[in-house]
Amino acid sequence: MTQPSRTVRRMQPLLGTWVEIRASGRPGRVDRAVKCAFLHLARVQQRMSFHDPDSGLSRINLLAHRTPQGVDAWTWDVLHKARALAR
Repeated sequence: MTQPSRTVRRMQPLLGTWVEIRASGRPGRVDRAVKCAFLHLARVQQRMSFHDPDSGLSRINLLAHRTPQGVDAWTWDVLHKARALAR
């Protein structure tokens, strides 16, 4: 016997806007998946948001013209790809 599907819709303020996630699946599992997705988006915001003065990207924008700024591997990869796209 299969469990009934459940649809959830959640919104959170992230990345300078409201992010909405809608998902369907087994009860409990779909809730965990949506929670996990928001956690990943919060990590992106923590590293890359120019709206958050404490993010890694804001730190780079504020200080990199004076001193080299270290970044984590994920941020380096995103910036490297952005540079390649710009070229």
